[in-house]
Amino acid sequence: MSGRTGTVKLTDKAVRALASRDKPYKASDGAGLYLLVNPNGSRLWRFDYQLDGKRGTVALGVYQHAGGTRGTMSLAGARLERDRCRELLRQGIRPADAKALEAARVREGAAAVRAKARAERAARKAAAEVKRAERLADHWTVERVGNTWADIHCRGRAARTVQQLHQSLVDHVYPYIGSRGIASVTSADIVDVIDRLAVAGKHETANKVRRRLAGIWHYAVLQGYAPADVVMPTYRETTKRIAAAKKVNPPRNLPHVRPAEAPGLMRAIRGYQGSPVTRAALLVMAYTFVRTGELRFSRWEEFDLEGVAPTWTVPAARMKVKQRGDRPAEDHVVPLSRQVVEVLRELKALRLDDERVFPHSRKLGAFMSENTMLYALDDLGYKGRQTGHGFRHLAMTILREAGFPGDVVHAQLAHEKSDEQQERAYNKAEYLPQRRIMLQAYADILDGSQAGKVVPLVRTV
Repeated sequence: MSGRTGTVKLTDKAVRALASRDKPYKASDGAGLYLLVNPNGSRLWRFDYQLDGKRGTVALGVYQHAGGTRGTMSLAGARLERDRCRELLRQGIRPADAKALEAARVREGAAAVRAKARAERAARKAAAEVKRAERLADHWTVERVGNTWADIHCRGRAARTVQQLHQSLVDHVYPYIGSRGIASVTSADIVDVIDRLAVAGKHETANKVRRRLAGIWHYAVLQGYAPADVVMPTYRETTKRIAAAKKVNPPRNLPHVRPAEAPGLMRAIRGYQGSPVTRAALLVMAYTFVRTGELRFSRWEEFDLEGVAPTWTVPAARMKVKQRGDRPAEDHVVPLSRQVVEVLRELKALRLDDERVFPHSRKLGAFMSENTMLYALDDLGYKGRQTGHGFRHLAMTILREAGFPGDVVHAQLAHEKSDEQQERAYNKAEYLPQRRIMLQAYADILDGSQAGKVVPLVRTV
């Protein structure tokens, strides 16, 4: 089996005839290709080469005769693999290095296939999440989230307060963005809602609606219905727009008479010829300057008309100012002047209603209607000059001009306290004596018996 390089030396028949010996031996096929015959009878293809002065051997595979099933490489296959190795050598590449590179390419290919599969799975998952988010966006509209938030926010509050909050959203928010998915609303949409109110001259309503929208979006983000809060970033812009709108269309306080006209107004109320309930309500409103809702829904059980320090305790649930931060809601204690005690005793003696102080004139078991006092003031000739809420502005004007301490006045008005005022903490226990003196003096001023006189108060700092 000798001959020149390139001459075919082996055949399948010759290879099958090769017998094993005590030691391994080579059966050459030429050009560096040979069959290594081992003592155990195995036949292995090998290729010897030399590159850059260094010799090397490449294992090509196990011989497989034509038509056979054992082994991995036939004679023809071994020759093809030899020729491939020779081509690599001509390029200066060691066959062993080429095999390593090929294995690396195979591994990289497999890794690429796996990475592609992972990317496709991630893309399918992301698409499913998008569809899910779209379904959620269609379901969780601004109106749906707003109503859910309002129900939670208003727990424990007076029914009238709950109704007012819902109504403000129905009137000023839902017509414009209520049907949209809350996740699709932008800060520009919020600015449009607030700006519409500001331009219409509804400046206080704009502030209230903005606070309510902030609550809705805070809740929506916490629940995962909205990706981000789009309300808070609008505060600076909407504040500027509300301020600009106030300059163009200044807010007007609810009408009230001038302080000098107050005694005349009180004489007109005392001479009112209509329902004694309406007359009493107007007088108590004037002397105490509470809010109309706090007055209309009052019950006899809230009043202590006996003793030297009569009071009216308005339940916290009926107050406009509710819980602030961690502070629980508080009852509002109103000291009663002798004029108020006299009015209430006269009304109670009529025994019109054992439970309600100001019952409805026609509906049994109902409270006085919302506009009763306003219509009575109109009948007295004060239409457009005095309203129920205007008594609060009138009182604040008279008392501040008369020199009563602002903290005491605001405590009686039950205004919401700022954080700074919270620190100063004017509370009902601290200011009750001062407010009692102030309310008696104010009642006397209204009646004209102490016009221009002020009972000095010791200001508590």
